[in-house]
Amino acid sequence: MAKNKKKPSRNEPCPCGSGRKYKFCHGTNSAPASTAEIKAAIVELQAMQKRQEQQQGFGLPIISGVIAGERFVAVGDRQYHSRKWRSFHDFLLSYIRDVMDGAWGDAELQKSLATRHPLLNWYQHATIQMNAAIKEPGKVHTAAATGTISAYLQLAYNLYLIAHNVVIQEELIRRLKVPQDFLPTVYETRVAAGLIQTGFEIAFENEKETQRTHCEFIATYPRTGKNF
Repeated sequence: MAKNKKKPSRNEPCPCGSGRKYKFCHGTNSAPASTAEIKAAIVELQAMQKRQEQQQGFGLPIISGVIAGERFVAVGDRQYHSRKWRSFHDFLLSYIRDVMDGAWGDAELQKSLATRHPLLNWYQHATIQMNAAIKEPGKVHTAAATGTISAYLQLAYNLYLIAHNVVIQEELIRRLKVPQDFLPTVYETRVAAGLIQTGFEIAFENEKETQRTHCEFIATYPRTGKNF
């Protein structure tokens, strides 16, 4: 006859693997919390929100979690998932390939360093640098944030932020694929992502409209209603 597993204390990590304390997860149906515990829980939630704002800014929060050994990430109204992703960075590395079209990237990689698209040179160098830090396959490792790794992951994160908070325009992806337009468009994604992180609402212009000149997007600050 199997022994009953010891029930975790309220402040221990929940055995389900969610990363939350037992009292905030599967322990919520246990004995009612005391007034002191409720106050402590409120303080902890406020601190968690503050940390989230400091790390992610004021756009929509990252929605990512592991369910039954599979990581799920929400991007706008879409869901991405994989058992291979051990961290959010793993998702970003997969996400940029999906957004930019993996078949396009594979074709570019067949070209020489001098003729292929700059993004694939970033990818190749970043992959070499990150793989060099892996000591045990399947485990999470730490790698030095080199310029190439940072640039590649930052672009992936910019694209994620735009898609999660607004919608990625096809024209933006098209311009990213044009070598001479690549760096200016990367800068555009960084500006848009930065505005999203500081609480602005982004509305992209219709770039198929060629009868007049216009900016790529309008940023509105909700508290004042001012447009930029």
